[in-house]
Amino acid sequence: MITQSRSPVVGSAQQAVARFTTHQGRTGRLLSVAGKLAAANVDQLLDHVHRAMCCEWLVLDLTAVEFVDVASMNALHTINARCAHFDVKWSLVAGRAVSRLLRSCDRDGVLPVSESLTAALASVQKLPDWRATTHHVAGSR
Repeated sequence: MITQSRSPVVGSAQQAVARFTTHQGRTGRLLSVAGKLAAANVDQLLDHVHRAMCCEWLVLDLTAVEFVDVASMNALHTINARCAHFDVKWSLVAGRAVSRLLRSCDRDGVLPVSESLTAALASVQKLPDWRATTHHVAGSR
């Protein structure tokens, strides 16, 4: 059974505005983010991710994110570290804006990026080596 919850829009006219939607599965969570992610609201992203640390897996769907800044990249690395610490399998699905940021700021391909939501869900739920099903967005690859 999957349950869904939505959080209110975070931000103001001068700040980044993002909408967070959580889909709860039996053993994990899908967190979808839409809008803009920036220093003004990355703490809300981290709060949503923190709630998933009791799960076996997390998929972060950022395909509807229109704008990201460097604070967002720092948040993604924090998520990566927290998931490793709590042994949560995770993957992110990047849209155009996030892919651009990853090409610039994740050249080593540290973050687990999947090509689609379907691939991300398959990678965290079924396969023993979940990192093998992800690719890393890098400038030279």
